[in-house]
Amino acid sequence: SQAMADRYTYIPLIGIFIMVAWGLSFAADNLHNSKKVLLQIPLLFVLIALSLKTWEQVGYWKNGVTLYRHSIEVTNKNYLAYNNLGFLLSLTSQTNEAFDMFRKAVDINPNFGDAEYNLANTFMHFGRTDEAVIHFRKALDINPNDTKSINNLCEVYYLINRPADAVPLMQKALTLAKAAGDESLIKTITTNLQTLNQAIGSSQKP
Repeated sequence: SQAMADRYTYIPLIGIFIMVAWGLSFAADNLHNSKKVLLQIPLLFVLIALSLKTWEQVGYWKNGVTLYRHSIEVTNKNYLAYNNLGFLLSLTSQTNEAFDMFRKAVDINPNFGDAEYNLANTFMHFGRTDEAVIHFRKALDINPNDTKSINNLCEVYYLINRPADAVPLMQKALTLAKAAGDESLIKTITTNLQTLNQAIGSSQKP
């Protein structure tokens, strides 16, 4: 995803810029004064044009939203830009537009787990729990050990009174936490498992 990022061209182009600058200087030294003046005029226009283009380009980096909107305008099927723009919009409560961005990211790349996760969270925000379950499941199909998707899907199952469906997922999360040696997370997940089992017991009472 970084293959075409322009920031990675700065250092490799230093040598080329030096060649151009020194080459022009060398060429100018071999010209008569009258021709030097004629050469300076087009170079001045080039300098002005490059300055204006730099000013325009810097404007796209004003903030993340501006940057990703521009990225979408100048590229095709940029699912990463759609997803990142949606995430930034969601942080400023522009949920409807964020939803559209996540949906476009998923449409372009159905195997992009981050977009599936973000789309599922947006469905949760809208109270559309059935669709949230579907997309959390898709996110887990892509990234089976994604603890964020596991935790949020368990939360949805708990909210819609399906704690039994959440238990195996939470047990998997516990296994992952133990493998990572995260004692704090182990404690939290253990507590959540107890809550789920209590909910299952309550639902089974006559």
